[in-house]
Amino acid sequence: MKSRAICFTLFSTIAIIIAASLPAQAQRARVFVSVTGDDANPCTAGSPCKTFQHAHDVVLAGGEISVLDTGGYGTLAVNKALSIVSPEGVEASIAVPSGTVGITINASSTDRISLRGLTLDGTHVGSSGIKFSSGKSLTIDGCVIRNMTGFGFLFSPTAAAVLTMSNSFIEDNAGTGLQIATNSSGAVKASIDRIVMSGNGIGGLR
Repeated sequence: MKSRAICFTLFSTIAIIIAASLPAQAQRARVFVSVTGDDANPCTAGSPCKTFQHAHDVVLAGGEISVLDTGGYGTLAVNKALSIVSPEGVEASIAVPSGTVGITINASSTDRISLRGLTLDGTHVGSSGIKFSSGKSLTIDGCVIRNMTGFGFLFSPTAAAVLTMSNSFIEDNAGTGLQIATNSSGAVKASIDRIVMSGNGIGGLR
């Protein structure tokens, strides 16, 4: 009996060591979201996840979140380089809850973030659509930011950063449509092309 107990203990120890040595599930360079998805899914095209936040958490840094169909995908806190792409004909929306921000960006000084084809709607209760605090650069194309109680978009980096924004609408926000702050310790650069700003309470661009 004693030898059997020793063998069982030995096999159990080996099994634990092998399990511990197995690599964790690898992060994917490209993940997918769908309104019919589930955050328990592996976020593949055939088995997509449901929210932007879960997709952000599982995608490889520098990777891409691809939107498969029209619908709401929830608020998002970004802390790494990534791209979110909603193709033409698909409306990927974020309904911004009361007193909150739709997308907050606190990334590292080397991280590049890109947002394409998103609609952020505060429905007159959400605080701001996008707030950028840190990161190397932010590129926005084909997005809509509307109906916020404060800023539509606050670009307020704490260090050198670059904003590139094109083909977008910033409308009907109670505060400034696009506020570019100057509290950075480095150069802040912005390129704004083909942007419609209308109906904002304190002006379009400040």
